[in-house]
Amino acid sequence: MKSDSPLSRRKKPSQERSRSTVQAIFSATDELVREHGFGNVGTRQIAERAGVSIGSLYQYFPTYEAILLAWYEDVAATAAQKMRVITIDILDKPQIEAIRTAITALLTILERHSLVLLRMPTEAPEIERVVGATSFLTLNRAAMRLFFAQHHEFDPLETERHIFFLETLLMSVFRRWVLEKPRNVPRALLIEQVVGVVDDYLKRNVVAPKRKR
Repeated sequence: MKSDSPLSRRKKPSQERSRSTVQAIFSATDELVREHGFGNVGTRQIAERAGVSIGSLYQYFPTYEAILLAWYEDVAATAAQKMRVITIDILDKPQIEAIRTAITALLTILERHSLVLLRMPTEAPEIERVVGATSFLTLNRAAMRLFFAQHHEFDPLETERHIFFLETLLMSVFRRWVLEKPRNVPRALLIEQVVGVVDDYLKRNVVAPKRKR
């Protein structure tokens, strides 16, 4: 992205005070968007809520859209790193336990950050068009690839196919549940049902070990 793009950050925070300012801007944006929606917030409102001058805000972000993009990238990177750490922790666990741990963690992240990870891409489409390699889905695929790479019972040539099916299943189900909160589908039931589906899918795709000659 070009540095003069309205979506680019003017400078990245390097000192603790600067990082605190940027986090205050993100927190203020979060509060205002929850109150007014993505389409009814501007930089002056954010600066006032964050307790910084509009000039200080513009040192980091030239536009409201630039704030949204940086906020999204910050949340997505942190969430993807959490999933990677969890994936490493479950590599040696029994399959059903590993699946339950990973799925519970993913759902928790989507619940906690639904405003950014689920609503922003649809309610602020200009952001969805540019996130690309920094999207949560793209970043989280690295953790999924790590899981399959460490489990040799799966054909490595089929890894991307497995990721496609599992990602589509998980995100479509969790997105709808988090945003709609259906009363007849309690959280515990949702997790167990999805765990069962994923466990069954993986079992069906185990490759028989080759016989030694």
